[in-house]
Amino acid sequence: MSNVRSAQTDKVRFFGNTTPQELAAQYGTPLYVYNEDVLRRRCRELLSLSSLPGFHVNYSAKANTNLALLRIVREEGCHADAMSPGELHINKLAGFTPDRLLYVCNNVSAEEMKNAADNGLIVSVDSLSQLDQYGKVNPGGKVMTRINPGIGAGHHKKVITAGKETKFGIDPTSLDEVRALLKKHSLTLAGVNQHIGSLFMEPDNYLNAIEFLLHFVQSDLADLLPGIEIIDFGGGLGIPYRKYEEEPRLDMAELGRRLHALLSAWVEETGYKGKFFIEPGRYVVAECGVLLGTVHATKFNGENRYVGTDLGFNVLVRPAMYDSFHDIEIFRDGGEPDTDLVEQSIVGNICESGDILAKKRMLPLIKEGDIVSIDVGAFYEGFHGDNAWTFPCGKVSEEAQKLMDATRESLFLAIEKAVPGNRIGDIGSAVQQYVEARNYSVVREFVGHGVGAKLHEDPSVPNYGTPGRGVRLLPGMTIAIEPMVTQGSCEVKILKDGWTTVTKDGKLAAHFEHSIAITPDGPVILTSLD
Repeated sequence: MSNVRSAQTDKVRFFGNTTPQELAAQYGTPLYVYNEDVLRRRCRELLSLSSLPGFHVNYSAKANTNLALLRIVREEGCHADAMSPGELHINKLAGFTPDRLLYVCNNVSAEEMKNAADNGLIVSVDSLSQLDQYGKVNPGGKVMTRINPGIGAGHHKKVITAGKETKFGIDPTSLDEVRALLKKHSLTLAGVNQHIGSLFMEPDNYLNAIEFLLHFVQSDLADLLPGIEIIDFGGGLGIPYRKYEEEPRLDMAELGRRLHALLSAWVEETGYKGKFFIEPGRYVVAECGVLLGTVHATKFNGENRYVGTDLGFNVLVRPAMYDSFHDIEIFRDGGEPDTDLVEQSIVGNICESGDILAKKRMLPLIKEGDIVSIDVGAFYEGFHGDNAWTFPCGKVSEEAQKLMDATRESLFLAIEKAVPGNRIGDIGSAVQQYVEARNYSVVREFVGHGVGAKLHEDPSVPNYGTPGRGVRLLPGMTIAIEPMVTQGSCEVKILKDGWTTVTKDGKLAAHFEHSIAITPDGPVILTSLD
């Protein structure tokens, strides 16, 4: 590839037989792209840390609840955590059974805890008051407690989750109160867990915390040890975010040797026959995904160069929330790779001063139209959705802008017709009448469609039609409306790659699309980033 600074993804053949440019052209940006091989490799690395029969990897689903990723994690033999009813639901959709799920919650309602218990999950509570609430909704049941070991670690104060300066866990000195509540509600202490923080790159603090918890269980919980089924050490294993600076990786071989030795010796000493959990999230998924965005504008404010992209903090919030660093790669077709680095800030498209992805970063000169890749995991978006948008690359002609404006406006006029009782023809007619009145043409070879369990479902939703004709719209339907409008003839052709489509007469075209839910209260746009 004649790309700019693409060595990291090229090194692992992240994009396989395609390119970021091809993916962006096919699916649009912002676009999360995942590599299955990397994901499976990370799962196997973690599972190999110990060969003890009771050792399990409990993937922390909050890191990324993408359904396809969750299914792969399950296939590789991992368990999973859930921290909310939504996470519980998506984990179940991915095929996780109650025996492979743990509910680790924080300051939730009694109803939420009861829901988890009713689904057959063991619930971990975070405070004495939560333990009391849980006992009231599930008397005689099993429960876990989260212990604050007083040892915290992490790259940022906001991700350190143990010690006196955090909200998490029960103080180990409160065992008398724990025992009293267990007795009050006839609860069985089925496990203990902890989590000291995130993104640590050396094993010492993690292993020290594990050693603390094991000692705590053996000494302070000796009378309860026979009933303990799970000891959960938490996660927080880090990955290198500064690969271009040769940031070293966490030594997993060393971690595995020391962890296995520690657990084996403790099992031999205590006769423990239960399970050990580790709870990684980031380590499982972060390096299997990248986020692609498009550069739409560049400018100087004083001496500061800003690169404007479609990657607002509604797409990736971590830099704004945690001051997190992500390696950035620039992909560009043609020309010679840039060698000189220029200080520039990569910003998003949200009207907030904090919408900054990378501040004053030394990078090759980024130009309008470039594809920008950010190394990161992502969020679950639910069932299939379909969305398209046409963006100007820098400054465009007045004619091109008018075409885009008309196409976008026709989309929203069509959406207004997506109400119960109307028909598909009402939608198509709204598009057709608006654009043809402005001397544009509607592409007829490609149409909108139903969207849901599959990306393309019935009914077809053409961008032309007769009012009052076609399938009737009913509450609960979800459809994708996508006007494709040209300056000249409506005829198009597909290029040799089997995907790229251009007008036969070589004139400009525009394409806008939203996925829409039909509701009794009117249409709801499902693919808006606002």
